[in-house]
Amino acid sequence: MNIRQLKYFLDLAKTLNFTRTAENFFISQTAVTQQIRKLEETINVKLFTRTKQYVELTPAGHSFFFDVQEIMQKLEKAIDRAKAASLGVKGNLSVGFFIGFSQTEYLHFLKKFREKFSGVDLHLECQTVTNLYQGLLNRKYDLVFNIKFDVENNNFIEYKELEQYRLCAVLPPDHSLANAVSLRRSQLENEQFILNEFKGKPHDGTKFMMEDYFRAGFVPKIVMQTNDTQTILMMVYVGMGITIVPEFWASLSKQILKLAFVPLEGDNEKISLVAAWNKQNANPALANVIRLLNK
Repeated sequence: MNIRQLKYFLDLAKTLNFTRTAENFFISQTAVTQQIRKLEETINVKLFTRTKQYVELTPAGHSFFFDVQEIMQKLEKAIDRAKAASLGVKGNLSVGFFIGFSQTEYLHFLKKFREKFSGVDLHLECQTVTNLYQGLLNRKYDLVFNIKFDVENNNFIEYKELEQYRLCAVLPPDHSLANAVSLRRSQLENEQFILNEFKGKPHDGTKFMMEDYFRAGFVPKIVMQTNDTQTILMMVYVGMGITIVPEFWASLSKQILKLAFVPLEGDNEKISLVAAWNKQNANPALANVIRLLNK
């Protein structure tokens, strides 16, 4: 039994005329007869009563007709969904993002993608910077929005740099440097720091973070490290220390916590936001989101 035989059967069940069914499929009447006979032999059921004067469905044929019609409708829908998935307009897209991504303007990009490709189910997850890159390698995520570090030489990860953000020293409002227009990192040498924790494999960001302090000529006095930037900002507010974060945290924290965000001087005092993906990922929905990013 094959799909072609089922299509012939459905048409013949409606026309009750071998000649007309043959014309509908641009084949000979003999071919229709042979295919219907093979179908009946396969399921071991007589579907039609045939005489020289008429053709009609048997009771078994009537039952088979309604079931096959439902099956064919489901099959057509399945084929349509498969075609849509192959084009990336349906399917699934797993997106990971770092804590703080919602403070950037690129959250609007996900909304734009969702509106353009409404048939794609987005699965969103917030994770640490290091876990996001690991998630790309083990195919947990199709796409991640992350801080750029240690990815340039990875043969499996491709990325697009989206934006650069100035790093800022975050200080309590009553700190002696809170009203400065800008600061050199070296001016913070005697401060106690609450910092983000970037440990992880294969992308350990701790050494990259520390290099910034080494270039400034000192080793920071770290009193606490955590993956949660919001917690760090609250710790700064209550006076436990200071921190350094990208400027996109400023708007929310200035409004609620009244913290001072003072830009750091120097070309290296910036971080890059990237969209990254695994080069070997063939998800068509990923291809669509990459095209949208490049517009």
